[in-house]
Amino acid sequence: MNEGQRTETTLNVLTNKISYYSSEAMQQYENEVVTVLCEGENKRDDNIFAGDTDQSKSVNFSAPEKMNGKRVNVEIDIQWYKSLNGTFLQEHEAMVTG
Repeated sequence: MNEGQRTETTLNVLTNKISYYSSEAMQQYENEVVTVLCEGENKRDDNIFAGDTDQSKSVNFSAPEKMNGKRVNVEIDIQWYKSLNGTFLQEHEAMVTG
């Protein structure tokens, strides 16, 4: 095995490990309701919105109206390598403490 093949093999092993552990970490969100700050439309599809959870996880979801800048509750349906896909439930109601 030459140096180039050894480097490629090492890179493949590392990539597979990263994919495995990333998937494991994202799997905990599946079927959970999370609060998402909607940042706007998805770059590829204007009918899908994109935002982040409080734990900085990227979430894509569809919603009945523009939710830009709003916090919404989303049920996570599918976890991907680097993001989550979910279903819009409702606009998030902030807790008021007194």
